[in-house]
Amino acid sequence: GYQGLGNDYRQTGDYPEALSAQIKTSQIQERNHAPETDKARTFNQLATIYQAVDEHKKAITYFEKSLAIWKEKQEPQMIGICYVNLGGQMIQLERYEEAETYLIDAKILFNSIQLDYGASAAIANLAEVYRKQGKLEEAKVTVLEALTRNQ
Repeated sequence: GYQGLGNDYRQTGDYPEALSAQIKTSQIQERNHAPETDKARTFNQLATIYQAVDEHKKAITYFEKSLAIWKEKQEPQMIGICYVNLGGQMIQLERYEEAETYLIDAKILFNSIQLDYGASAAIANLAEVYRKQGKLEEAKVTVLEALTRNQ
């Protein structure tokens, strides 16, 4: 359907077409009372398109919509992914304290479900927060934590 088409457009960099297809998907899902998890995935797709075109505030809106559903469904892996994505958007907007909060929450969550690649993504982004804040010692320690985790 439109969601697959939207993904294809996004992967080829045709963001206007990707956005159009994902919006159609969202409208169809609303009309047909699609499962909440399907809606959450579409919100996530919309967020990644907005992220790709530097519309970070819109991306945050859709990542937050996705997050709300995943929290309701108690899906820790998806919650953690949303936290990492939200942290990344906050970095782009130079909202470092919010980014740090999301990324620490992601790290804790991924550690609790023993998902190393998720924890590594959170830690790598956290190092970027510290680097941008000029906290170079914290950044170095954080990068080392990410590297040792990936061995």
